[in-house]
Amino acid sequence: MVAEEDLKRPGWIAGRISPQALLERAADGFFLPPPRGHFWLEHVVRAMARGAPGSFEWRAYAATARGPDPAGTERAAAAYVLNHRTGYSMFHATDPEAGAALLAWALNEAPPRKVLATYDPLAQSLERAGLARRVRRDHRELYLRLPWGGLAVAPDGNYRLARESDIPRLDEYNRLYNEERQTDWSRDWHEAIAARAVYVRERDGVIASCLIRGAIIPPLASFGGTFTFPEFRGRGEATMLVANFCAEMALLGLEVCLLVDDDNAPAVRAYEKVGFVHEGYFRTVYF
Repeated sequence: MVAEEDLKRPGWIAGRISPQALLERAADGFFLPPPRGHFWLEHVVRAMARGAPGSFEWRAYAATARGPDPAGTERAAAAYVLNHRTGYSMFHATDPEAGAALLAWALNEAPPRKVLATYDPLAQSLERAGLARRVRRDHRELYLRLPWGGLAVAPDGNYRLARESDIPRLDEYNRLYNEERQTDWSRDWHEAIAARAVYVRERDGVIASCLIRGAIIPPLASFGGTFTFPEFRGRGEATMLVANFCAEMALLGLEVCLLVDDDNAPAVRAYEKVGFVHEGYFRTVYF
C-alpha cells in the first residue's frame, strides 16, 4: 500500500526544456545572485532565450514536478545546461531530490565532460543519487566580488581590446593557460574579439597579460582566464589589467565578480590586492 506521504511527494521528471520555459517555470528562489544562485548558468539560459551568437551550441535540461496550482504548472527545481560541442556544462538545484534525478538522467542521456555548479546543491545531489564515485576529478572555486567603491588599485589606462592581428598571441595564451591549469578550454577568437570580450595589456609592444569578459546580468559582470605570459610575470601586469577592466565596468554601472580555483594562490592574491572579497564557493567536477 502506498503511504499518504508518498502520494504527496513530487515525482521529479528530467528532460530537455526550452530556455524560455525554464525562465518562466523555475521554482521560486531559483535565479538568485551568486553564490546562492548560479549566475553563469542563468546567463547562458538568457542568452539561449534571445538567440545570442554561439547559444545554439547549448541545450537546457531540467527536473520538473507538478506544482500545487490547479493548472498543474510544472516547476523546475534543478537545471543543467550543456554545450554539446565541448561537453562543458553547468548545474544548479534548489531541491536535492530534483538535483539527484536530473544528474542521474544527464549522466546517461546527455553526459557532460566538465560541470560547473553551485557547491552545496551539487554535493547534496551527488550524494542522494549515489553518483560521487563517478567523479574523476573535482576542485573548489572561490566566488569573489569587488564591492562598489572597493577598487584598491588605481587604474592607469594602459590596456585595450584585442584585435584580429592578436590571434596568434591569443592562441599561445590559450595553449599555455591549458598547460598550467590542466584544463582544455578554447575560444573562437574571431567571435570573442567581435564581441569586444578580450582585454589585453602590452609591454614594449608585446601582449603581456590577457583576460576575457564573461557573463553579464546587470548589475553584475564577470571575467575569467586572467593570464600573464611567463616572461612578464612578477611585474604586476595582470593586477593592473584587472584594475583597468574593473574601472571600465564601474563606469558602465556594473559590479565585477569572478571564479578562481582555490589552489591558484598567485591569482587569489592578485584579486585580493585589487579589492576582491571572498563570498562563497562553486565547484567544478569532471566525469
